[in-house]
Amino acid sequence: MELARKNRRQILPRLDSSTAAFPFEDRVLVWLFDIWQEDVTLFHRSDGKSMTESFELHKLRRFDEACHIELTKRLKTVGDSAGVREGAGGAGAQREFKATGGKRWMASA
Repeated sequence: MELARKNRRQILPRLDSSTAAFPFEDRVLVWLFDIWQEDVTLFHRSDGKSMTESFELHKLRRFDEACHIELTKRLKTVGDSAGVREGAGGAGAQREFKATGGKRWMASA
């Protein structure tokens, strides 16, 4: 998510307005993989599990890598002229998973 935060200005206009009530990180997740929208909505209604409750750490790491790859692709389509900034990649986001207990990320079991 470090990469997303660094490029927030370029990303915000591309996020779906139906996710406006979610934290930025969750909105980015839904933008990258819209299949997660229902799960994110359930999580924020306190009816769903966090990703750390649903997945083992090695699976979270792979998911984090996939998110970073997809975000990098999307940012490249925005173009370097938009001031896209590079980020640290999966390792930083993985530390974020551990630090927040996965509370900003969720998935179904």
